[in-house]
Formats: sequence, structure tokens, C-alpha cells
Amino acid sequence: MAWDPSLELGIDLVDSEHKALVECVEDFIRKSEIQDLSGEFNSTLFFLEDYTKKHFADEEMYQKECGYPKYATHKKLHDDLIKDIDELKDRIDIEGVSQEIISSTGQFLLDWVMHHIVEADLVFGEYYRKVNTESAEKVLV
Repeated sequence: MAWDPSLELGIDLVDSEHKALVECVEDFIRKSEIQDLSGEFNSTLFFLEDYTKKHFADEEMYQKECGYPKYATHKKLHDDLIKDIDELKDRIDIEGVSQEIISSTGQFLLDWVMHHIVEADLVFGEYYRKVNTESAEKVLV
């Protein structure tokens, strides 16, 4: 699934990070279909984990800033993904990297990111825009 402007929240930093995450995971999936990525898998997974943590921190900052009422629930979704990645790293430590793990990880991450954007982040983006519009209107009054 390619990036689509309908997935934009209207928060430049968050939108650019979402786009980069989707493109990175899609690139990983494409590469895994045509070559053995076992040598690159750990570094790619660590990069995605680090980038995801940075993105989550940025997104959560905006949520706190505007008093997003679903912040705790949204943060739990973020924390659960980090936990899933930690469990995957534990599995790799035990089993090693296999083509099955590579394929399932790429698809899992892409599905998670896309569903998260559509089901949770767009709701936040709507709230964020509403709060900022109301704040701007109060300043003008």
C-alpha cells in the first residue's frame, strides 16, 4: 500500500514521519521479496524501532500539547507495538533470522502502521485541527 495524502493529519512533522515509516517498511518488503535480507534484517529492525520510538515521542508530544482526551489509549497502542518488536527480537535471538520471520515482520509492520494511521492517528489529527482552530478563533476575538 503506497502513501496517500488522505492519510495526512495536517501536522507536518507527524505526516512526514508517517510517510517515511510507510516508505521504509514498503522498501523492506520489496527487498525481502527479491533477495535474502537476513544479513540486513537486524539493522533494519533496529532502525525501524528507533525511528518508531522517535515518531511516537513526537506524536505524543502533540497529543499532550493539545490535551488529547484519548492520549492514554493512544500511547498504549504505541507501547504495545514496542513490546511486539521486543518480543520479535527475543524470538530472533532464539530462532535466528529466517525468510518467514522477514516476510511476516514486514507485512505485520506495514499493516500495523497503516491501520494505526487510519484508525487512531486520523482521529487525533481531526481533534488537533479542531483545538487549534478554536484557539486561533479565540485569539482573533
